[in-house]
Amino acid sequence: MNETITIILFCVFVALQVADVLTTIRALDGGCVEANKIVRWAMDKIGVIPALVAVKVLAVGVMGVAVILSPILTGYALIALCALYAWVIINNIQAIRATGSKT
Repeated sequence: MNETITIILFCVFVALQVADVLTTIRALDGGCVEANKIVRWAMDKIGVIPALVAVKVLAVGVMGVAVILSPILTGYALIALCALYAWVIINNIQAIRATGSKT
């Protein structure tokens, strides 16, 4: 894997983090419950949007540092993480549709 592909994957990862925040907020507004217990705990402590932003900034920061330190190896991890977050977003969209959320 070359550095250019890793940078593209990192950009996709960042976009997926934004999409996860947006779809999570919409799902929560529709009555769904956050499935990740750690994130749910953070939401209870500091609020939904601050918790989501904090978690995503941390995730993007960690991966950004990893890309800088080891772009080749990090590229493989980014493939897995992008697939995982694509699944999370699909799950969020399905939850939104199931609750009939129009917000």
